[in-house]
Amino acid sequence: VSYHIAKGFGAWSARTSLLTIRPRYCLSNRTPFEMEVMQEGTREGVDSFRLGPDRSAPFYWVTDQRRQVLRFRCIRPGKPQPRPDPWSTYFDIGRVSERFLRLSTQPQPAYAKIEIRTREGSNF
Repeated sequence: VSYHIAKGFGAWSARTSLLTIRPRYCLSNRTPFEMEVMQEGTREGVDSFRLGPDRSAPFYWVTDQRRQVLRFRCIRPGKPQPRPDPWSTYFDIGRVSERFLRLSTQPQPAYAKIEIRTREGSNF
């Protein structure tokens, strides 16, 4: 979690401070598929996190007792139920980087571009 403290505004500015709290990580899914994300060593379907197409959401680690790395997979539409792709390899979201991860092999390989970047300064 990061925070920012600023002076208030208006009639009460002399006695008011504004505290803004932001998550450290925000995941964005820019694919047409639902994505499932999970931390290494946690339980699939219980501790995993799903993110819909073209959505963003804050992300928090399930546990600090495990390595802080993630893996993900696409959940493709299907009948009678959606069919998940195999899991990607684990990757570290604590380092600013750009990489490509293989999502599936059937019928043709699909890849996801993973961008890890900073948005604004934070206090921890």
